[in-house]
Amino acid sequence: MEQHPISILNSLGWSLAWKDAFLDANGANGAPARVVREHRGVDALVSEAGGTLAEVSGGFRHRAQMRRDFPAVGDWVVVEQPAPSSRAVIHSVLPRRSAFVRRSAGAKSEDQVVAANVDTVFLVSGLDHDFKLRQCKEIRHHQVEQDIHLQNEVKKHWKAIHRSMRFHHKWRQRE
Repeated sequence: MEQHPISILNSLGWSLAWKDAFLDANGANGAPARVVREHRGVDALVSEAGGTLAEVSGGFRHRAQMRRDFPAVGDWVVVEQPAPSSRAVIHSVLPRRSAFVRRSAGAKSEDQVVAANVDTVFLVSGLDHDFKLRQCKEIRHHQVEQDIHLQNEVKKHWKAIHRSMRFHHKWRQRE
């Protein structure tokens, strides 16, 4: 049984607030869609019409000043589907409610949006030899800085994890 198109957007978080933002962004010239995957300049979107691949328009690319201006997973975008067999074109990104950001790797340190419009972040990591306490602290810092809810179970165990990793670090130094 096929889902009704409007319920597809609703299941992805579409609301009246997003509809207003869409209309403010000149959405009359396109359709709303949500970015569900990002890979080297090609985004996978879900819209009323279903799933499709898309690229940003030339005008969008020209207006974008930083990497964080480009669509990220979770973003709502204004998209135009020119023909059924070709890729859709992203014309704009609706203003983000929140963004989970990290510094990108490389010599040029730039912010990279890992996920947009998220309410909850699950911090999951194994407590094996590959565990990086500094990386977890950085993620926790971003969560606090951006007012994104860190799942309660993680908060409860954060001190215990921190204590066990200090012990693990001291133990490894003795080897």
